[in-house]
Amino acid sequence: MAKDLPIDISIIKMMSNATIKNLIDGIVELITNSDDSYKRIEEREKKVSGRIEIYVSREKGGICQELIVKDYAEGMTKVELEEAIVFAGKTKTGKTIRGLFGRGLKETIIALGEGEIATIKKYKLTKTRLWFDHNIKKPQYDDELMLNCEETTQNNGTLISIKITNEKIKIPTYKKFKEQLNKHFALRDINSSSNRDIILNFEEVGNKLKQYSSIKYKNIKLKFKNPEGEKVIETEKNMLDFGDKVKITVYEGKYTLESPRNNPFGLAGILIKTGGAILDNQLFRFENDPEACYFYGEVICEK
Repeated sequence: MAKDLPIDISIIKMMSNATIKNLIDGIVELITNSDDSYKRIEEREKKVSGRIEIYVSREKGGICQELIVKDYAEGMTKVELEEAIVFAGKTKTGKTIRGLFGRGLKETIIALGEGEIATIKKYKLTKTRLWFDHNIKKPQYDDELMLNCEETTQNNGTLISIKITNEKIKIPTYKKFKEQLNKHFALRDINSSSNRDIILNFEEVGNKLKQYSSIKYKNIKLKFKNPEGEKVIETEKNMLDFGDKVKITVYEGKYTLESPRNNPFGLAGILIKTGGAILDNQLFRFENDPEACYFYGEVICEK
């Protein structure tokens, strides 16, 4: 059975289109959601696997028909899943997470196509489907499927499976796709953490004319490492007008780096961080200055 998501249609489309412009944007949202869930467990001083799995395939012309992201974190109960799919609804909070009105999951599914959420908590499996019905021009979810919780012996975790119907969404070749996931500014702390294993499974679907069926890249671990550089600034300042304390660290690289201007993969720039989340990468008014592109670092404002 289909049930309307309780929010104005224009807001749903606006939020989805603003948040998710391409496939990488969607994956970033899902990975950071999983990371948030692991962090909440860690805050209770419990060990986690930290494993997040990504499954994609690429067909001719950069077509990607399905995206799967799976974690082994908290999972959700039926009530928590209902809250997670309400736009601007309650979101779980913690000391080091970036949750904002439950954003990310819904926007990714609505922007890419239609998706199924399967989540396990306390040995109960809960599922639902989420999609935008273009005939009635409304976002829908399967409330009947959500009601039919199943007992399971599996441990906690969540699997998001998205059928990509948005024809504008393309996926690059394996080498470029892996590089983009490694370098995306919002994933750099996650990809460099010893407590996380971000695992990519990528299939290049075959071309019959070239007489091969497919090429598979299995269990590829993503890893980010900062460029070589020398620390040139390490200080704390109080923000003008606000008084909040910020910690500033800047490095000068050995070589010029790509600018972050309209480029989430650019290694030059100052990462803007708060509460354990990376919000932006900036060179401020120096984005077009070749000399500025030697520098990288971070500004942390916990509040």
